[in-house]
Amino acid sequence: MADYIPRPGDYDLSLPAPYHQKGANVRVYVLAAQYSALKATVDRYLNAAAPAGLSYQPLGNRVAATFMSIKEIRCAIEALGSMHEVDCAFFIPLIRWQSGLPSGVAFFPLDLFVNNSWAMATGREVHGFRKDLGVSFSSLDVNDELVWSHQAKDLTHIDTWTIDPRDAASRLKVRRIVELTGPATAGSTAWSVGGFVDTVLALMGDLGPLGAALAQLPVPPGYGSWLELVAEKIVEALSGLGLGGAPAVRLPIVFLRQFRDPRNSQKADLQEVLEAEMEIPLSSIGGQLLTGSYVLHFYDTASHPLALELGVSAAEPSTFSVQANLDFRLLHAV
Repeated sequence: MADYIPRPGDYDLSLPAPYHQKGANVRVYVLAAQYSALKATVDRYLNAAAPAGLSYQPLGNRVAATFMSIKEIRCAIEALGSMHEVDCAFFIPLIRWQSGLPSGVAFFPLDLFVNNSWAMATGREVHGFRKDLGVSFSSLDVNDELVWSHQAKDLTHIDTWTIDPRDAASRLKVRRIVELTGPATAGSTAWSVGGFVDTVLALMGDLGPLGAALAQLPVPPGYGSWLELVAEKIVEALSGLGLGGAPAVRLPIVFLRQFRDPRNSQKADLQEVLEAEMEIPLSSIGGQLLTGSYVLHFYDTASHPLALELGVSAAEPSTFSVQANLDFRLLHAV
């Protein structure tokens, strides 16, 4: 394998992993979704390209919208400096199947919108993130650190470059594709690492076909439902050791990494499904459960049919909302 050729001084829009994120403030809004739509999306982007014996299915009928501001991101070469990033994303929780047996959970970031080209190029080229360049996320200027305080509560919308309708006469223009509305006065209650089981329960929804099958079986002693048992097992599977042997949450993120073939651009000269872990030290996590009504409004365009692919309504209320502070690392793919 050839060495990557960067610009002089190692600067390049595509920066080397792992990526260390410090001072992240994130709000997660869990949305009810149509299982059939999620399955169609997962089949399209992952199962169509996964190697034999590997497949994914939606964990349940939920998706997670994450609105995040990160104070500091550094790549593998610390001497190159750092940047801040705004990142609004939509994750589909998944069950991974290998050789016909469930082998774990993973999370598929269907779409991500970021505030700078370095984050977009690095994410797309290295791991295969479907990162898009956002034009506006807040009434504040997220690119001016003199006024931007890195608070996820101030991220209220996603404006990006879109095309609509799908027509030869259409022109690329900036449109608002997502808007968040919430209570006039936000409330919260305490949330900690101990709340992970509740968070996983919220992300599972009804567990789709797996939940329907488990509902036909007797509930194991000590549990109120099969959902509680599955959530507990998922938390155990995601718990591990991180940098320096410290306790951490390890979230597998799955990607479709592909590039068009320049000799025949209807084909891909590279296409692979891969996973990389997001490692979150437990000691860095703190947050609050958000109370009140939060609603995500989706304005689909031909180029960005988010509601269609996520299986959500045009105005989808959050069923579970949480705000957290954390640090994390995104590691090399495996």
